[in-house]
Amino acid sequence: MPQSITKVSKVSIVPLLWRNSQLEQNLPFDLGNGLSIENMSSLIQSDLHSTVEEYQREEQKKFKDWSVCWVHRYEGSYSDSGRKSLTLLWYVLAHLRLIVPHKTNLGHHLQARLENARLVAEHSSWTLDTIWLEDCERASSIEIKMEHLEKLKSWLPWVIKFQASWEDFYPLYISVYWSEKAYLEEDPKIRHLLRVMALEALVSSEKDYGKISLFLPRLKKLLDAGTDLYEQYRCDLEPDLPKLILNDVVEDVWKLRHKIAHGDKIPSDWISQRTRGGTRRTLTYADTLGEASASMVALAWRKIIDSGLQATFANKSRMEKY
Repeated sequence: MPQSITKVSKVSIVPLLWRNSQLEQNLPFDLGNGLSIENMSSLIQSDLHSTVEEYQREEQKKFKDWSVCWVHRYEGSYSDSGRKSLTLLWYVLAHLRLIVPHKTNLGHHLQARLENARLVAEHSSWTLDTIWLEDCERASSIEIKMEHLEKLKSWLPWVIKFQASWEDFYPLYISVYWSEKAYLEEDPKIRHLLRVMALEALVSSEKDYGKISLFLPRLKKLLDAGTDLYEQYRCDLEPDLPKLILNDVVEDVWKLRHKIAHGDKIPSDWISQRTRGGTRRTLTYADTLGEASASMVALAWRKIIDSGLQATFANKSRMEKY
């Protein structure tokens, strides 16, 4: 008779970066399925001494800066690597990035057992990846608010289903994968390329790949041609962003993607033409197209999830009939 596997309480912890100051007043925030956002500072700091044999003192000091964190509690065996828990957190953070730009990622994480209300550390990572935001995203990324978390909570049943059955939603998986990859790229040209590829995963199929005559109408049907792409980024710190209408730039967004992918030079007037003052420098028209692609990806995903269109865009035949 096979022996039963002993289950123990485990937790994955990821520090939350760049949050609204009012957020801490509403914690802990429970998203369901073992996921929450909590101030973990007292628990982490009180238990550093219990894991001194597992971590060098210099490494332990890094925990002391952690306060508000993403937390996933789950049951696992002693030998459970926790990979599934981290994968769930990757999906959660990726979907929050579609709601509001943010810099939190899995580069910093701690995985531990919970024994008698104490943390027994099993694994940690300190290789925090740089998240590269577009200029229009920077101000809004500081303001992760309760409304964003409430939105994410309403999406969580989908996120859980998506993680468990990602192969059934393969075009959507490829799209969110490219979107997340874009945030890890320092080169803005590559970020733009990956984001338009994320859009193509949603609204293009193999037989019409690369055809602007099909890509544009489908995208405009998913996102209204009159959509203001900067609207989602206006906030208290950046209230005066001008209007950027999808229909005015979408064709050039597509053209820029193909020039980058095929090694062509970006038109000189796209580089010389100044569009607006940014947070760090004056932006060119090419910069604006990069911001537009970031906005389009986020808006396309919100439309699909909020309208329950995941099954439609998971199947190319259904997508083409949409």
